[in-house]
Amino acid sequence: MELRAIDLDLGDGLAARAASRADGAAFLALVRRNVEHIGRYLPGPAAVVTEAALAAHFDRLEARVAARELLEWHLFQHGELVGSLRLNFIEEANRKASVAYLLDAAWQGRGIVTRALRGVLAHAFGTLGFNRVELRCVTGNRASRRVAERLGFTHEGRLRQAEVLGGLAQDCDVYGLLADEFAA
Repeated sequence: MELRAIDLDLGDGLAARAASRADGAAFLALVRRNVEHIGRYLPGPAAVVTEAALAAHFDRLEARVAARELLEWHLFQHGELVGSLRLNFIEEANRKASVAYLLDAAWQGRGIVTRALRGVLAHAFGTLGFNRVELRCVTGNRASRRVAERLGFTHEGRLRQAEVLGGLAQDCDVYGLLADEFAA
């Protein structure tokens, strides 16, 4: 199977393009203006605030893509970079992956993540032949829980104190979606 992020036209001016260093300046600007917003749930990406951190981010991304562990897309609304989305922790032998995403705070509440994730799920379950995709989020992240529910993910349980954010251990909700449950 060819494991790659293909460009996706998601309609209404929304596009998902394979993450690229060519979008690095726009990604750096997005993170800088959203450090607090992104850092609430994703401290790793929130640390990409310098040119050196950006270069290291893309080095890690490219290494994980080459190792077939990850695919990442940058999300553009009418040509403006507004977020990113990834298939993470890919296990080809088990035909599964997890999803993670971030979105500029100014673009929240417009269905962008839901639409982008629907397109990436269609690619994952269709072209890539995955059978399962997981979404994990801190229990207090109501927006991500709503995304999972809108897309038909099943709440499978809660992992107690599974993630440390801001020095505090947080519970995480686990959602799963199977290929035969997905309605593209």
